[in-house]
Amino acid sequence: KCPPKPAYMDKPCLLFLGRLTPKKGVSELIQAFAKFSQRVSGWRLVLAGWEDGAGNYRSEAAATGADVVFPGPVFGKDKEAHYFHANAFVLPSYSEGLPITVLEAWAAGLPVFMSQECNLEVGFKEGAAKEITVNSDLMAEIFSVYLVNKEWRVRAGEKGKRLIEKFYTWSRVAESWQRVYDFL
Repeated sequence: KCPPKPAYMDKPCLLFLGRLTPKKGVSELIQAFAKFSQRVSGWRLVLAGWEDGAGNYRSEAAATGADVVFPGPVFGKDKEAHYFHANAFVLPSYSEGLPITVLEAWAAGLPVFMSQECNLEVGFKEGAAKEITVNSDLMAEIFSVYLVNKEWRVRAGEKGKRLIEKFYTWSRVAESWQRVYDFL
């Protein structure tokens, strides 16, 4: 069933969902999206999450003139609606353990832009993700090539769904842990 579309997702959206903090590369993402928006119009960056007070992201985004919205934290059906109605997901993090939001994005069939520091190399190898860095110029360039490419987005989203089925369902994770216990 299609969850209701948030009003601000009325155009193609690049979704970031998580804590708005310097560790997640939020400033760099805002700057990259602004540069991308100078080349390609019609896209919106949705920065969904709670602000930890470490950055002034709203002012930073407003100063760029780019189309950036801050819906705040989203949970449950609202979170599901964001994944369902977004066109791609982004996480330019400086450091992650296992970013559940990337797995959720793949489960929703979204293509992912993420940094190597997200520790999900399998996404790059399988074509479900495009590697980005926190360099805003390089990130903007990658968005200009891949974010606008609908065929790539569809293929990467399908590959992400297959990755989830192959490695990250409850039964697959249980099987993996069972092998560890058997080995021990």
